Amino acid sequence: MSGAAKGCGFYQSEGATKVKRKSIILKADPSDQEDRPVSAEGLEKALEGRRIRQLRARLNLSQADFAARYGIPLANIRQYEIGRTMPPPAVRAYIAVIAQEPEITANAYRKSLVA
Repeated sequence: MSGAAKGCGFYQSEGATKVKRKSIILKADPSDQEDRPVSAEGLEKALEGRRIRQLRARLNLSQADFAARYGIPLANIRQYEIGRTMPPPAVRAYIAVIAQEPEITANAYRKSLVA
């Protein structure tokens, strides 16, 4: 392997060039202990996760409390916040409603459980 290839962060394997490490395009927010740096590939998922985490922090809710209050599975909240998965469009819309009207949304969800 050439020195140039080493310096670029690439390596050769069986005739194919592979990226050795991902390029970080969005650094972690130092004021957010749960935030992580983001690669180009994960930008959209990470930004959505950050928005959900910031909303949850604004509402002063733990992941478990947010999940229970709004009826979103806790495992899903965890996956969204770390940027592993992107919420489906209906969940993104629901989260947007929560952001605008958190109390009304929580009340509506609670009422739907007894209906």
